[in-house]
Amino acid sequence: MKQRNLALLGALILGLGITSGVICSRGIPAWAGEEAGGCLVDKDFELALKKHFEKRFFERIKATDEQKEKISSLIDARMEEAKPLREDLRAGALEFTQLLGSDTSDTTIVDKAHSLREKRDKLMEERLQTLLKVRAILSSEQRKVVSDRLSSIISGKISLRALFRGEAS
Repeated sequence: MKQRNLALLGALILGLGITSGVICSRGIPAWAGEEAGGCLVDKDFELALKKHFEKRFFERIKATDEQKEKISSLIDARMEEAKPLREDLRAGALEFTQLLGSDTSDTTIVDKAHSLREKRDKLMEERLQTLLKVRAILSSEQRKVVSDRLSSIISGKISLRALFRGEAS
């Protein structure tokens, strides 16, 4: 159930093109790891994802040039501001997996999990605030288009798999 909720929240943010960081953290092979100097995401891939989802989102809502500029700026700012926290989450998740394989006490593992949850919740709150800023830029008709699209995803009329493959229009 919790995984489904995370997937639905990921779809919500994906549907609005808020950040490619969500996409990358949900399993699309953009993890660069040590090969990219320890960066969380391959920068070129991250930029390509951002452009792709912005384009699709802007076309879907028939965004004006002014809206495109404002929303793109919000997304850029969110991505840049989120980088340190996403890196911290990645490092913490690696530490967590090492704790699981060690003789560490259950209390230490639980404490680490709670710490990661707090960081993830902070990241999600920041994404929510960006989502609300984007929403404020949209007209009521555009918000309806987004709402209908997300309802289709959440209700299963559009599968997340098809959405990620670009098959759901």
